[in-house]
Amino acid sequence: MKLLKVLVVVFGVLFGAAVFAADPAPLVMLKNTTSQMLKELDRHIGRLKNNDKSVYNLVNRVLVPHFDLDRMSKAVVGPYWRKASSATQQQFIKEFKRYIIRTYSTALQSYDGETIKFFPIRGRIGKRVQVDSDLLLKNGPPVQIQYRLIQQKGKWLIY
Repeated sequence: MKLLKVLVVVFGVLFGAAVFAADPAPLVMLKNTTSQMLKELDRHIGRLKNNDKSVYNLVNRVLVPHFDLDRMSKAVVGPYWRKASSATQQQFIKEFKRYIIRTYSTALQSYDGETIKFFPIRGRIGKRVQVDSDLLLKNGPPVQIQYRLIQQKGKWLIY
């Protein structure tokens, strides 16, 4: 019985440490999404080179669901957003989504095995958070990337 109590305490301490050391949800989302994208790129690199449609589909399937396109669109348009009709707003969001897909697709077509290093989140995690990272290039200094995320309906989105 004494051994059982010791095992329960040890397991509790180890499990508690594992939970405490785990990455926070926004970092997990970014790491998982990045990992999925890099695996897809590595697996299909030959087929994706100079194949706009395949890369567009990949970006649309893997990355776009993690963007808050509404918030991003409003930020781009600024104070004019409220003056636009609902139809105009929806058309802008649709075109902005195409722009995002095209931008990321163009960048990803030059993918050559680069990796991304994410840094721990500093400060308290509230409804919004910033995650810093470095894109580690094969030839050249790292490129710093900052992600701003917001939690909506239990899901972390980039905005």
